[in-house]
Amino acid sequence: TCIERLLTEKVVFDLRNLNFVGSLGLKDFVDTLDHMSQHSPSVRFSGLSSEFRRMFEASGISVLNIFETTDKAIQSFSVDRSISIS
Repeated sequence: TCIERLLTEKVVFDLRNLNFVGSLGLKDFVDTLDHMSQHSPSVRFSGLSSEFRRMFEASGISVLNIFETTDKAIQSFSVDRSISIS
């Protein structure tokens, strides 16, 4: 499946243009992220606004790798100096 393929890849979610997430969309996204984080540490986020950062933190995901820019998120794969939020 698509998620199984993503588990073998390094993934950056660039959310700088995210303006709205409905509750169903957020639940599906969080469920996918939760599954991915249990099987692969190779998920990063960039451009996450403070509003959406709070939403993700409240969702119960224990560790998010969040970066200011997509370039920094990509670079982190080689040095793995991500910011963990719990």
